[in-house]
Amino acid sequence: MLDTQGLSLLMGDKPVTPEIAFRLIDLRLARMKSHLDYLPAKRFGQLKLVDSAYHCTIENDSPEVVSRTELSLRTFGAFSLFNKREEIGSDSDNRPQSIVYGWGLTRAGEWLLGKILYTRIDLSTLRAVRIELEGLTPAGLWIVAHVQPKEVLRLLSELMDERRRWLLKQYEGAVEIVAANVAEDSLLRSRLDSF
Repeated sequence: MLDTQGLSLLMGDKPVTPEIAFRLIDLRLARMKSHLDYLPAKRFGQLKLVDSAYHCTIENDSPEVVSRTELSLRTFGAFSLFNKREEIGSDSDNRPQSIVYGWGLTRAGEWLLGKILYTRIDLSTLRAVRIELEGLTPAGLWIVAHVQPKEVLRLLSELMDERRRWLLKQYEGAVEIVAANVAEDSLLRSRLDSF
């Protein structure tokens, strides 16, 4: 049977509030739980500070890693860098240092936030120096790193879009999951920027 809880949250003309967005995130994650093992096989450490084939991944920089949980650079899931970067000063060699956040969903269904301290070595080289990893809720991502609920919803939509063909071929019940997300997306996309 088609899950209509998300649709009921989006019906009518009411604006999408953070509370509605967080409820949708919970509903979508619950639907996806049995499929998380099939997320793209990408490690958190494979993120790049610069999106280029010529730049190393953050794990290749051999940064100091601090984790309050079992999360590590080798944790698999779907991850990206949040566009906001904070300049925080210089290192002992007077090279500029900044912080950027990496975040995403692990295959275990946990939200991961990585606070990445990096140094600008020269005009085209950035090196990850220290990474603090922690598991957070979507609300925690918003509070700590200003990752907007709409970004979390977009990530979940992208994951489902990416897996749609595979799911339709592999799982008989996948049609209901996809149908619920597609129906919600049609109502949600036009209103994501309103909050």
